Formats: sequence, structure tokens, C-alpha cells
Amino acid sequence: MNAKNHKIIEAKQGLKYLGVILWPKGRTLNGRNLKRAHQRLNAGNISSYSGLVKKYAGHKQIKQFNWVVYEKLVADFYDDHKELDNILLI
Repeated sequence: MNAKNHKIIEAKQGLKYLGVILWPKGRTLNGRNLKRAHQRLNAGNISSYSGLVKKYAGHKQIKQFNWVVYEKLVADFYDDHKELDNILLI
């Protein structure tokens, strides 16, 4: 057995499992995984990460994530239109 994983702890201390901290009255997303979701977010995987955050994160984290999604979408939209403008000018 792995020495790190065979400890007995109280439930109130929280159990870390697959990027989620399980508490007696709920669960929260690990901070590291929330940061990774922010970094890896793109137009192709917004629904996936959005579901993860809505399922496991707190209210403030969800609001923050929604703003990150908005900023990424706006940035992608303007980047796509700049490329079209450059093509039309040529």
C-alpha cells in the first residue's frame, strides 16, 4: 500500500479525491483544477469545463468562471474578425 493513501482521517478534514475535496455536507473543486480549467478553456470545451465548475465550485467561483468564459469568447470573436478584415483588405 502507498504510505500516503492509507491514512484514516475525520470527515470534517475533507477527503481529496480526483480533484474534488469531499466534505460531510458537500464538495468543492480543488483550486489547482479550477486554475487548469481557466488555462485550458477554449471554444471547443466550454461546455465541459462549465459543467465541471457548476457541479463542484462555489457561487463566487462560478461567477468568476463565467466572466473568464465571456472574456475568452469575446477575444476569440475579435480575433476571428480581424483575420477576416485582413483578408478583405488584400
